[in-house]
Amino acid sequence: DFSVTYTLSEDLSAGTIGFQASPVNNYALADAQLSAGVHTITATELAAGGIVMVDGSTYSIIFNGIDLVGNNAVTVTNTGIKYDTTVLTVIDVTSTKADGAYKAGENIAITVKFSEPVNASYYHRDAGCGMWYGSGCWDEINNYPYLTLETGTTDRNVNYTSGSGTDTLTFDYKVQAGDINPDLNYISENALYFNGQTINDLAENSANLTL
Repeated sequence: DFSVTYTLSEDLSAGTIGFQASPVNNYALADAQLSAGVHTITATELAAGGIVMVDGSTYSIIFNGIDLVGNNAVTVTNTGIKYDTTVLTVIDVTSTKADGAYKAGENIAITVKFSEPVNASYYHRDAGCGMWYGSGCWDEINNYPYLTLETGTTDRNVNYTSGSGTDTLTFDYKVQAGDINPDLNYISENALYFNGQTINDLAENSANLTL
């Protein structure tokens, strides 16, 4: 849920938090929200104070206040705050390759298109030895979001490779000996996995990975 958190260095006599898209809507701080310290205003409180957030809009949030002796507080402005409550979903899975037969070792790019731009995370660490990860040696670690394809006797997990910041992520499938499927597809509607990583929209909402 959307909320606003702010910290006051001293008590105020009055204060507002403005939400500017067009026009500015001001939320007047209540007495309990004017004391020195950390405060969080919930979406429910904002709505009760007359703030109506429009889904998909980008806001500047502006804090103004007056201390107990009449001094104006320093105006604080945060810009580019996107209010987004729309669920991020997958709308298409396809390949850039034409239908046909492919040899072991050939690469096939699988693209997953989302309903809006996404940021995708991954973690990679090369194998090695040394003091940074304790004594001894460690194995290579590859934690990427992945897609499981139906490829015959052995299904293949294909890792995310690129596309963060756009609405389409690319997963790299390398054909292996024994793979067969007359119509390459994923194994089920639950074939896309976070694998300990994240796929979020630009407002940090997590994706629904159902295909």
